Amino acid sequence: MVENAPNGDSLAASICSQTFVRTCEFWEQLASTNDRAAALADVEPERLPLLVWAERQTAGRGRGGHHWWSAEGALTISLLMEGKDCSGRFLTAPDGLGGAVSARPWDAEALKGQSDWQRPQRPSVSRSALVSLAAALAVIDAVRPLVDVEVGLHWPNDVFASGRKLSGVLIEVLPNGRHILGVGVNANNSSAAAPDGLRRRLISLAELCSQPVDRAALVVAFCEGLRRWLEQLREDAHAVAEAADRACLQRGWTLTIRDGQTEATGRCEGIDRWGRLCLLVPPAGMRCFASGMLMHGTD
Repeated sequence: MVENAPNGDSLAASICSQTFVRTCEFWEQLASTNDRAAALADVEPERLPLLVWAERQTAGRGRGGHHWWSAEGALTISLLMEGKDCSGRFLTAPDGLGGAVSARPWDAEALKGQSDWQRPQRPSVSRSALVSLAAALAVIDAVRPLVDVEVGLHWPNDVFASGRKLSGVLIEVLPNGRHILGVGVNANNSSAAAPDGLRRRLISLAELCSQPVDRAALVVAFCEGLRRWLEQLREDAHAVAEAADRACLQRGWTLTIRDGQTEATGRCEGIDRWGRLCLLVPPAGMRCFASGMLMHGTD
């Protein structure tokens, strides 16, 4: 299920005229759109945000070094953005449950109104994790009008529909502070063409809609949603985390998470105001994780 591939020049003009993107590159094939964006890390600020679209990726990456499978008809894009445009502003201090261990609470008065871009990062808050949640919410907003099934979030960065993976997000922070937001969406590719281990875990928009979707329009909708969510992140990062919690499909599931040398299994209680995954782990009680590798859980 593949629609006609868009012409690169007209695609770039359309996206740049309808979204906050200032520069758009279209490639028939790349090893990785994130790698291409990284190669452009030092471009002039006036060219940002810069979007890279590849019709086909041969070496796409997911979190934890995992390979991202894509095929003809998939949507694979990366956005290169200034770090300050991906910052978050917290209106209250966290509760001190940083990662899997407790830490001294932040001074609420000292931190009130500050941007996380303006202060050192603490282990209890991950800037890239919050950007990842914002990007996933933008994907959800873009695809919900197209389908008649439940679409939601699997922490930290996957979008699921009908119990199968529809999209993934990979955030990379460059040495100069710029961010790369990599997004893959199973748009018009067929899950039947996926490798055996993935075939039953994936689904595409074309399969959900029984017809191809307009990927250019999908990119425009995603970029517009991303602009809104990143703006919300800069105004009140808690609102982004709370929206992610509402979209979370894992609540009530038994999940296992690995964070460094630590592994914990418990019932998912959702996502807290800091974007952390919260598990009720007996007998320790509630543990909140800002990062980690999530193992497959059950409901």
